[in-house]
Amino acid sequence: MCVALATVALLGAQQGAVSRIAPKDQLKVTVFGFDTMSGEFPVDADGTIKFPPLGVIKAGGMTPREVEALISAALVSGGYAIRPPQVTVAVQPTASRFVTVTGEVKTPGTFSYAGEMTLYQALVRAGMPTATASDEVLVIHDATAASSGDAPPNQVEDVETRSIQSLESGNRTDDLVLRDGDRVFVKKAGQVFITGFVHNPNAYTIDSAGITLRQALALAGGVTERGSESRVEILRRGTGKDPDKVKDVTLNTIVKPGDTITVKARRF
Repeated sequence: MCVALATVALLGAQQGAVSRIAPKDQLKVTVFGFDTMSGEFPVDADGTIKFPPLGVIKAGGMTPREVEALISAALVSGGYAIRPPQVTVAVQPTASRFVTVTGEVKTPGTFSYAGEMTLYQALVRAGMPTATASDEVLVIHDATAASSGDAPPNQVEDVETRSIQSLESGNRTDDLVLRDGDRVFVKKAGQVFITGFVHNPNAYTIDSAGITLRQALALAGGVTERGSESRVEILRRGTGKDPDKVKDVTLNTIVKPGDTITVKARRF
């Protein structure tokens, strides 16, 4: 067992551009000459599979080829085979992951997928942005899911911003691979998106001249007991690839259409 885990650590450190095994994948393992060991094994939330007779094996983050080498070597080191047997590992195409696309898209909804899905592919599944959409699309990662359940209770959602125009022009450097459970939100032109510790996180339409942060927070029902009006981050689309962070934010700061406002937890 220790040999198996040590081998996993060594192989898992090798990074590549190929697709890697993730929780909720279904692995079909074939050990030639050992029919009783062959079968299909689900990848648990912690990235492990239960593979008799070796027990629990860490497969998450590895490629199928790496898991093949791991199992073959572990069977020899564990005394189950004299020489390394031939092992094949295939990821079965089970659509067990989900992303939700809402906002200014033609067919909003929740879409299941297997393997990987990029932001652009999710937009295609949702019929692409409407004519009233702004250039910004938000990808909201759930903080708890992103850290496999180890997120601190005050951690807010992680929000990434991308340019729709850049994606539609074929610039895949602005694309990203989505996580299971991600929410994709396409803004409407003239809206701000308010998230974090507010009562009603959502997108709100505002005047082109902008409103104060105090007014914007009121639109979202105000800050919750766990939130802090003095710990607010405002991201604004600039000239570069990444949005700019507005400095010296106060309740009188002018919020503009296209801004993303995140209210963070108060410091106790």
